[in-house]
Amino acid sequence: MTALNVKLPGLELKNPVMPASGTFGFGDDASSKMYSLDRLGAVVVKTTTLEERLGNPNPKIGLVRDGAMNAVGLQNPGVEAVIAKKLPALRAKYPHLPIVGSVGGSSVEDTLPWRKN
Repeated sequence: MTALNVKLPGLELKNPVMPASGTFGFGDDASSKMYSLDRLGAVVVKTTTLEERLGNPNPKIGLVRDGAMNAVGLQNPGVEAVIAKKLPALRAKYPHLPIVGSVGGSSVEDTLPWRKN
């Protein structure tokens, strides 16, 4: 058997599988209910912005000849709601799963961790 564990600075994964940001939302969408996230090396949560974003109007997903295209528009409840509600629920359900954040904003300053209001 081949060892698949991966060691990164400050993070150890049991395997290198980390789906793209938002593939499983915050661990609370339909796709995360069909698949055990415990099988992943880590989960990358949906991109989060400083303030809530409603995203683009429907249709957000369109089928094309060989697949699908999406333009969700970074829909998310904002960083305060993610920290207060989404991450604790995900951690409670998957206590040993590494959680990787994805941040977005309208400017570089929006994504800086040391930003002050």
